[in-house]
This record gives sequence, C-alpha cells and structure tokens, in this order.
Amino acid sequence: MITLRTIAIDPHDGRITAADYALVEKWWKSRASEAPPRNVLPTLGVISSHRDTPMAAVFAYLDATGSGIALPAWHITDPNAHPRHAGRSLKKAIDFLHAECARLNYWLAWTTVANPSLISYLEVTGYQAAESGLTHLFRPLPPLKPDTAPETAHPSHPWEPVS
Repeated sequence: MITLRTIAIDPHDGRITAADYALVEKWWKSRASEAPPRNVLPTLGVISSHRDTPMAAVFAYLDATGSGIALPAWHITDPNAHPRHAGRSLKKAIDFLHAECARLNYWLAWTTVANPSLISYLEVTGYQAAESGLTHLFRPLPPLKPDTAPETAHPSHPWEPVS
C-alpha cells in the first residue's frame, strides 16, 4: 500500500525540516548527484511510502505571476528500493502534485529532467518534450539595496534598475 504525506515544514524558517531533507539528500547522494540546498527546495513537496517505507519525493514550484504554470521538480526515489515500488510511489507522488496544483488553479505542469528513464516515464504520463540538451545555470542574486525599490525600474524594461 502506498501512502502520501506532504513534506514537513520547519516552523522557524519555513523550509523543509532537517529530518525530511536528510532523507531526500541521502537519496541524491546515493545516486552520485549533488543534492539541492535545503533552502532551494520549494515548500510544496510530497513524500510517498510503500508499506511505511519512504520511496519517492517530488516538489513543485508555483508561479506567483498569474501564468498558471507549476514546475514539478527534484523528482527522486530511494535508489535501494525495489524499482516497481519506487516507480509506483513516484507516480503516486506526481499524481498528487498534479491534483494539488490543479486545485490551486494551475493549468500547466512544466518540468525539466535529465534522467532518460524519467523522461520516458513522464512522456508516457502525458508530458511532451519541448527541447533537449538543456543546461541549467543558477546564479545567486545580490541582496536588494535599501534605497532600491521596484518602482525605480525603467518603464520599458522593468527588470533593469534606473541608474
């Protein structure tokens, strides 16, 4: 029997708890990949278990600009789990996130993955490949200066501050 639970949130910083993070971090490290930092994971996440043993987790970023796009991300399964149990647990977690995003009025799930078997699996579930060969680039943004406000942005290019 597969059960689901949302990730536990630390009341002090609003992020995934250390215990839940340790669980998924172990899975990423066992798969010889770098785990995303704890503060990068979104607060909408689900862990699925088979017979009370955690098997899979998925997270989702929710766009706040009104586009209606949800970004399921960081799909991971326990590398030591039986493949059938891990696959079914992952499917249950993904289905839950899709339903939760739809309940919150999101109409499109957009995800980026590198694992070929996960790509194939997601395509079978209705995802369509739009591009291939992507490289993910991340850059920390500098802190906002106290004297800089969003209304100081140039009207034709709101992402460029006026100097």
